[in-house]
Amino acid sequence: MRPIDYFDRGASLAPEGVFVEGLGRAYTFAEAKRRSEAISSSLYASGFELGDSVAVFSPNDPLAVVCVQAVFRAGGAWIPVNVRNATSTNAQYMNYVDTRWLFFHSAVIDAVDEIVPQLDGIKAAICIDSHDTPYPSLEDFCDAADSEQTPDWSDPFGAPDVIFGRWPTGGTTGPSKGVEISNRSICTMIELGLKHYIDGREDEVVHLAVAPITHAAGVVISIYAAVGGKTVVLPEFNPRTVLEAIESHRVTHIFLPPTAYYALLDEADKSDLDLSSLRQLLIAAAPVSADKLKAGVERFGPVICQCYGQAESPMLISWLGPEVLAAAARGEHAERIRSCGRVTSPVQVAILDENGKQLDHGERGEICCRGPLVTPGYYKKPDATEEARKFGWHHTGDVG
Repeated sequence: MRPIDYFDRGASLAPEGVFVEGLGRAYTFAEAKRRSEAISSSLYASGFELGDSVAVFSPNDPLAVVCVQAVFRAGGAWIPVNVRNATSTNAQYMNYVDTRWLFFHSAVIDAVDEIVPQLDGIKAAICIDSHDTPYPSLEDFCDAADSEQTPDWSDPFGAPDVIFGRWPTGGTTGPSKGVEISNRSICTMIELGLKHYIDGREDEVVHLAVAPITHAAGVVISIYAAVGGKTVVLPEFNPRTVLEAIESHRVTHIFLPPTAYYALLDEADKSDLDLSSLRQLLIAAAPVSADKLKAGVERFGPVICQCYGQAESPMLISWLGPEVLAAAARGEHAERIRSCGRVTSPVQVAILDENGKQLDHGERGEICCRGPLVTPGYYKKPDATEEARKFGWHHTGDVG
């Protein structure tokens, strides 16, 4: 399987079902598939090569989500560009990962004007939502090459080694490194998401994407799409707006980082909105207060869950499911509420000391892992890749 194959599965299940909506616009699976095919074909007609870095630079917007799926269809390496970053930071990263193609929203046109001249190998920049910029519009880009076809670049194994994306690390100790995420690792994540997030309940799945689609909220869309689920996109986080969206759209799944979750919990305590549609409120990206987790179970019901991962081993190294967390909140194995759950099925985890020795239960050391979830390494940084692979393990840099 390739990432786009999961979207196409959803398109086969529910062609007239809504794939993504927001900001007054909606695209069915059939419409999104046609648009992604046209964009992909136009890329190839314009000189695209398999594995080219393709950046999508946009605030949360339904059409940006469709463009990301088009990158997957073409076999490009998705470069997520954070609209909250400084322009200089984005320019540096996009140049480092050899960005060849840029799809952008007119809301970031000033940054694009500054960035594009700095990109040494850029082939085209395309505005996804407007004709009123100096760059080609998405419609014009597609109209110029509507007869070209995307080649079948898969193979009997689903092209597992093709690079799905080049994702930036946090960059807390210097410029971000580009994590090369392969089809193998991201499809492992999607399969784990189908197992743990969907958990057999494929009916009326509605995912609310309010965190930036350049982060986890964007990458998990393929999980929900695979079962014909709908993604509702909000342009920014506002706790009251999120609660209203949960009620009006009958949202079943949402991901939030802890700070946003705390704000949502505070707002929910003042609200009488109907939140009964929620099946999972996933909290990830940082540790969470045990007291806040308990309060969330009391307010939202047994829907709070957690996972642990990183770009180098995306999303699901471990999983703390809602039923386990709810039981811990009631006092059954209460210590589990302070954990990040059980290691997932395709991952091996060890706690190593600085010499690579595996430590005994209860001892503190570095969390290291192995398995198909682990990505190939860092783009054009062999020394950093080698450092992260010491002793035959992937080193997360986290203490456990």
